[in-house]
Amino acid sequence: MDSIDEQKFIPFPERTSGAVAQTPLALSLDYCEEMVSQLDKIVSGLATLAHLYQKHHWLVEGPEFGPLSREFAGNVTEVQQEVDTVAKRLIALGGIPTCRPSLQEEGSDVLMEHEGKFPVRNMIVRDVDCERALLLLVREAIRFSSFKSDYGTETLLRELLLQMERRIYQLSHYLRSDSLVER
Repeated sequence: MDSIDEQKFIPFPERTSGAVAQTPLALSLDYCEEMVSQLDKIVSGLATLAHLYQKHHWLVEGPEFGPLSREFAGNVTEVQQEVDTVAKRLIALGGIPTCRPSLQEEGSDVLMEHEGKFPVRNMIVRDVDCERALLLLVREAIRFSSFKSDYGTETLLRELLLQMERRIYQLSHYLRSDSLVER
């Protein structure tokens, strides 16, 4: 038997985003390639959404500044954690996530708004619309992972879906009319 000094470490071959390697998870390479593509689109969308929430956290003002600033800051942290979780699953399936922010935005259904400041209501509407666009991707990925018996990915995505639905629900409260205004 070779000593540790005589053994050569053979690293995994270098791969780029989009290249998928076989994994020990007992899932077909064809399935992993398709799921990695779907997850990468979700990762890219979540990363773009995190940047959008960060922008809104920085620029929010007005009577709801305090609660909205905290809401946006919390959403930044939560969405960044989701990016990490989904990206790690993508890697476990043999893929490499898109990492450059400009490429993430390019490959995403979530587009950053233009530079500048917008009315707070418009910020919230934009956030809800972006979350909803991602919900559609997540639901489709849940269906696909369930159909292919990839219960690990399905479970992760179901948890993500619930968090996204909660954020949409909470943000939508800010869009309702003021119940204290006389009519």
